[in-house]
Amino acid sequence: MEANVSAERRNGVGSQSGTCAGRAHQPHRQAASEKKPSLAVCAMDKKAQSKPMRNLLSRLGKDYDVHVFGDRVILDDDVNDWPVCDLLIAFFSSGFPLHKAVEYVNLRQPYSVNDLELQEVLLDRRCVLTILDAIGVPTPRRLVVHRGVPPAVSGAVVDRVRTQLGCDLLRGPFVDSEVYQPDEDTLIANGQKLSKNFVEKPCDSECHDINIYFAKSNGGGVRRLFRKVANESSRYDPETPTIRDDGPYIYEELMDVDNAEDVKVYTIGPEYAYAETRKYVGTFTTSASS
Repeated sequence: MEANVSAERRNGVGSQSGTCAGRAHQPHRQAASEKKPSLAVCAMDKKAQSKPMRNLLSRLGKDYDVHVFGDRVILDDDVNDWPVCDLLIAFFSSGFPLHKAVEYVNLRQPYSVNDLELQEVLLDRRCVLTILDAIGVPTPRRLVVHRGVPPAVSGAVVDRVRTQLGCDLLRGPFVDSEVYQPDEDTLIANGQKLSKNFVEKPCDSECHDINIYFAKSNGGGVRRLFRKVANESSRYDPETPTIRDDGPYIYEELMDVDNAEDVKVYTIGPEYAYAETRKYVGTFTTSASS
């Protein structure tokens, strides 16, 4: 009996000192359980320090320990030296080293809010259209002029898209058999014909210099779209130039619409999407005053 009591006392069982010791450790366990998960924002300063992002992070700061990597860390530091986090918000913008962010996710395995690896497909409009075709999303009729330049997409992404969607992002050939304009209203490329009005888009989705070519019967000329400067996002050129030949382009049939609205989709989830309508500028007209 005495031996059992002594053993119990040594193990802190049935004794006041043992009970106090157990209570002394409870606050430590409680503090550990209340530690907020770490949330890292991996984006260029221009995006990470924007007013909408600051507003978002101020709300998330109540439940998460928020860290913003910033340009210096993202551009200059080795991925092995990036802070470790539980959750990651990362997205591409001009100058962002996407390959480093993908390497970081593979190294640290945080919960990534979006799929960084698949952001590669968003950088080439041909890849986006190939995927839209594969999942049955209607798009305007188009011609593609590759000029020997395939999409710059990694083998890992090509394999994932092929496995998940059954389409090949690098299905060629990417050498054009013919590209010419038999008259000012017609484009022939690789045996296919497209008549104006049509839209000319660079395959590089980071390039926003988009042209709309109008048929002679619609006044001719071209409306040049570009990133918004002040209150202007396009200019009309009354001349009728030939198509550009300085790289790969997509040519899409211009859809004739009434009461057009500009809609920008920001987020797409499995069961939801977030989009906003924006001020519409009259880019579908030939009038220089629109």
